[in-house]
Amino acid sequence: MKKLVSILFATCMLLALSVVLTSCSHKASDTWSKDESEHWRTCLAFGGCKDNHEYERAEHTMSELTSLGPGQHSSECTVCGYEEKEDHSFDSGVITTEATKEADGVKTYTCKDCGFTKTEDVKYVPTKTVSASAFSNLMNLKDVTNYKITILGDEELTMSANHRVLQYIDGVVKNTDGVSYSIWKKTGNTGYAYSAFAGEWKTDNYIASHCDARINLMKNIVENIQWNKLSYSEDDGCYVGSNVSVKLFKPSAHIFENMVEYDTTTFDTVEVYFEDGQLQKIWFTEAGKTMVVSVAYGEAEFTIPDAE
Repeated sequence: MKKLVSILFATCMLLALSVVLTSCSHKASDTWSKDESEHWRTCLAFGGCKDNHEYERAEHTMSELTSLGPGQHSSECTVCGYEEKEDHSFDSGVITTEATKEADGVKTYTCKDCGFTKTEDVKYVPTKTVSASAFSNLMNLKDVTNYKITILGDEELTMSANHRVLQYIDGVVKNTDGVSYSIWKKTGNTGYAYSAFAGEWKTDNYIASHCDARINLMKNIVENIQWNKLSYSEDDGCYVGSNVSVKLFKPSAHIFENMVEYDTTTFDTVEVYFEDGQLQKIWFTEAGKTMVVSVAYGEAEFTIPDAE
């Protein structure tokens, strides 16, 4: 009898152990398995799960994108830790700091996905075109109170020893050539001229009749450069014309002598350069020879002699 009871007891224990083993053989892993789109837990069945049981399979729940620096950004599944990396996708950029003559500007690009920004320098690009309505005033330097004009080129074109410098300060003009200089001004309606040779201020009918032309010194240079005869060259960044006549006064040292007051030269080609609404340079070419008229704003500086 005891032997029978022992056999029954052993049989029951084996059955119980079988139930326990059977009930515990399928168990989800503590770690996640994952691919590019989903995650899941594998079965940790004792001796291996023949049925390939899976637990909690689901699509990834991705976090917001985080920048990894200039090249890429990433996001991570908040459940299993799966990470995706991809390159930034930048917009076309916006100017955040305008470029000036003194300093480069800044253009900022923003990643359309994560908001990461990068910048690049923007070089200053001056405006080289002007309107027809503004052309005449710009050429004549209207309302400009201080400027210096330098005329460089071949002697027979500049009417001097290869260069002339004309300075203008508030209506007073100093004309310097390769020999000497003269200064022209008006007091009321009376014109005066100061010659370095004479060393004094004078006024007479000649000076009175020529003072305005001397003070408005750009007039003879530009009066025959007409807007409707110019065309803008994108390649050269200037206005181009042809067959332009220019009058230049004889050297100013002889203003009190009975001489021809100016000579006229007709140039084959003229190029007119503007920058940000100001005349910068006029380049004349005639039979392979050149004359360049350059304007420097705010650079005139000379002493006006006192009247005796």
